Amino acid sequence: PDDLVIVESDPEKIDTLAVK
Repeated sequence: PDDLVIVESDPEKIDTLAVK
């Protein structure tokens, strides 16, 4: 769940988390 917050905070990290 914490990762989801980071995703919204950093759109660029969305790809990194999505791949993960």
